[in-house]
Amino acid sequence: MIVLGASGAGKSWLVSALALSACRQLYRVECVSMPEMVDELGTLRYDPIAHAKRTKQLKTRQLLVIDDWLLKETKPEAIDELFAVVDARTRARKSTIVCAQYRVEGWPSRMGDYPAAESIVDRLKNNAYAIELKGEVSMRERCMDEELREYAKRKKN
Repeated sequence: MIVLGASGAGKSWLVSALALSACRQLYRVECVSMPEMVDELGTLRYDPIAHAKRTKQLKTRQLLVIDDWLLKETKPEAIDELFAVVDARTRARKSTIVCAQYRVEGWPSRMGDYPAAESIVDRLKNNAYAIELKGEVSMRERCMDEELREYAKRKKN
């Protein structure tokens, strides 16, 4: 599943609810932030055993939720790590949910048009459900009580 929307649209809230529902049905679920996942795997590269163990966990969870997808531009080494995880999950028919602010068409360029970028995009969007959350007002603003809403309105002006 690919969940797209602007910052504050409610992407993380929605996928957290889906992940919680999967947990209640006894699925093994892991929720990660892409920047943190990439940093962690990069650090673990110096410990091959720990790196292999963590990569296997990411590849084999029944549901992997990756939030903040391509929030920052990604280095080639990180793209190789992502490809390994996404490819293994695709071949094993494991479910993956990705939350992003950028449209799928722009993902390869956010990955520096690295050769594996197109492969990652193809594997993620093939057979994926795409949900785009729209709205003029941030979810945070919609959920504010009246006093906070008035304060935010005054702050904008």
